[in-house]
Amino acid sequence: MKCELSPFQVDFMRRKDEPLVILQTGVGAGKSRALAWWCIYRCKKGERVLAVAQNYRALCEVLFREIQIVCAQLGIDFEENKSSKTMRIGDGWVYGATGDNPKGILGFTDFTCAVFDEAAYLPVEVYHFVCDRLRGENVDEPIMRFTSSPSSEPASAWFRQLCMDNQSCVIRATSLDNAFTSKKYKLSIWDRNGPL
Repeated sequence: MKCELSPFQVDFMRRKDEPLVILQTGVGAGKSRALAWWCIYRCKKGERVLAVAQNYRALCEVLFREIQIVCAQLGIDFEENKSSKTMRIGDGWVYGATGDNPKGILGFTDFTCAVFDEAAYLPVEVYHFVCDRLRGENVDEPIMRFTSSPSSEPASAWFRQLCMDNQSCVIRATSLDNAFTSKKYKLSIWDRNGPL
């Protein structure tokens, strides 16, 4: 089965082997779905992906759920272990970690790449701990993917600086750029929040 992507998600996936890509989009634009696609792509290559979300609920109910949905759409088998926060897809693995327990990341090792969902809400310790884990076999340059939504709260200083220092790596989209949500949904977001 073929799955379609919004144009900004296509751009995100085309940069599949670039060391750094940051996706900044509005609520409901499809950033977690893009991360799911990217995690599956890396796993099908036999890689180990370290996936970080704000908390356990966000990890399981957003990022891992999106991976499950995409796998089901594509007919890809996967195994999930909720207690260890892991998913096996093909010969690769996704290992989950959360921002509410930065020191829990210290037990991980030998990853080739990492994803950060809603990175603006994560403490800098998470970023540093993850960077130290990206030393998997044949890793010349770590590969990282970040997503985040705009917020009335200021983004973590480390993430704001990462975006400013790497403007060419940032893909921006709004909630209106999701080709798969209804017009009614988009209008409700616009009415409440303005253009995101």
